Amino acid sequence: MARSLYVLSALLVNVAIARFTDAAATGSLFFATAIFSLIVLIGGMSLESALGYFYAGKKIGAQQVILMACFHITALLFLLLLIQFLFPHFFTTLSNGFISGIYWFVFGTMLTNYFLSTLYSRKQYVKPNVIQTALNMLLIFTLWIEQSNHYPVSILFQTYFYFVLINGIGIFSIFIWNIKNEKVFIANKVKFTKVYQYAFQALWANVLFFLVYRLDYWFVHQYTTITEAGNYIQASKLAQMFILLPQFIAPVIFNSVATNAGTQQLHLWLIALMKLFLLLFVLLFCLLAIGGHYVFALLLGNSFNDANNVLLLLMPGLFFLSCLNLLSAYFGGTNRIRINMIGAALAAVIALVGNICIIPFYSIYWAALISTLAYTIAAVWALYSYKKINPSVSMALYSFNPSDWYAIRSIFNLKHE
Repeated sequence: MARSLYVLSALLVNVAIARFTDAAATGSLFFATAIFSLIVLIGGMSLESALGYFYAGKKIGAQQVILMACFHITALLFLLLLIQFLFPHFFTTLSNGFISGIYWFVFGTMLTNYFLSTLYSRKQYVKPNVIQTALNMLLIFTLWIEQSNHYPVSILFQTYFYFVLINGIGIFSIFIWNIKNEKVFIANKVKFTKVYQYAFQALWANVLFFLVYRLDYWFVHQYTTITEAGNYIQASKLAQMFILLPQFIAPVIFNSVATNAGTQQLHLWLIALMKLFLLLFVLLFCLLAIGGHYVFALLLGNSFNDANNVLLLLMPGLFFLSCLNLLSAYFGGTNRIRINMIGAALAAVIALVGNICIIPFYSIYWAALISTLAYTIAAVWALYSYKKINPSVSMALYSFNPSDWYAIRSIFNLKHE
């Protein structure tokens, strides 16, 4: 329930930003956050993946998590300050005009990434999602007050970045609260070395996946109008809402594998969830095809008249992306990161080559089709690899049986504080 509420609140934040501004302004903000997210990904070295993996197996303690997280956050913020001092014009371009926003976003997102992964690794799902939901609702209320008082859009966006930082502080506070009675682990060089080895492997896969998810932003920003780019990016952001459910379930898969808990049950969960996703995305596609255009106009405003068509073209890819999230968690938990890297590389190449090939007749619709193709290829590779590892597991996704419903219900009935 808490995770569902967070998904809904995140969707409402996107709707509020779009409603209180317009397609061009929204596109500018989300394009900037895509740049900032890449900075966090590379600068943070995907350390959250390693921290979650080793913390789940109790191979490192909370003190080591805090030490490594604080070191990386401090180092990256210092590097940004150095770049701003030495290359002010480049820094302005890099930040897309959000000079202070880049610091709040990087700081808050890294706090959230590092400590949310460790909380999830110990099956602490409820508190983090309740806090994030409450902060999202407070953000919407604050934006509404500012918009009602005719504050400029720049102030609304500054508020958005402040709340990214507040969210990170909130997650960190929950982590501190939960470790008060934890046994102290003695840090040693071997453990740190293993953590960084895992992180570097995960980094390459995550950078490749980031390119798959965000490479189209740069092409759309370059080869379409600012309003069209705003429509595309907003549709892409809403598409991310549809894959939040598998992203929330992925830590459960990851932790079950990493701790060697319930292997047979895990396979039942994976197949049942993929069947559920197929049903849900077919239903969503039909609903969007029938009335999506009117819903977009009502919620976001008339400047987002192309967003629904873009989302429809992304929907098949989103189904495969949902399956990929689960399988990537499985491979990560079994330390088969190489499979994730190969799949990400295939998808990234397709995304890059595909976007380059359509430059002469570039449009947001062609960009959506290329993204769908890239997601599909990555998921097909993951499904093939999973089947190769587990040849006895049935991959038939077109039919449900009672055991599938029982498996799904058992996942959503998990109650962890």
